[in-house]
Amino acid sequence: MIRIEIGKFSLMAQGHGGTAPKGQDLLCAGVSTLLVSLAKTLQDMEKAGLCQDLSVCLESGYGALSCRPTVGAEGGLTWAFQTVYNGLMLLQQLYPKHICLQVESS
Repeated sequence: MIRIEIGKFSLMAQGHGGTAPKGQDLLCAGVSTLLVSLAKTLQDMEKAGLCQDLSVCLESGYGALSCRPTVGAEGGLTWAFQTVYNGLMLLQQLYPKHICLQVESS
């Protein structure tokens, strides 16, 4: 099972989907794609001065991303995390026995 915790500007995922053999699991591929896409977006936002204190760790079966918005840039950062949250929610609806998504209260 993939367990995911998402906060306002943080995301942590761990585990494997278990829907197919390693290297063939489309659920894992979907979650990984969303996390890698978020990481790239956050790196671009950091370069543009829109976020700070960026932390990215992406490994097999584990991903953690977090940052803080710079003054006036909260909206763009919220949009980036919301987009990934929406994708993860869709995956959870398709694979409810293989993915657990928890939203941290702010």
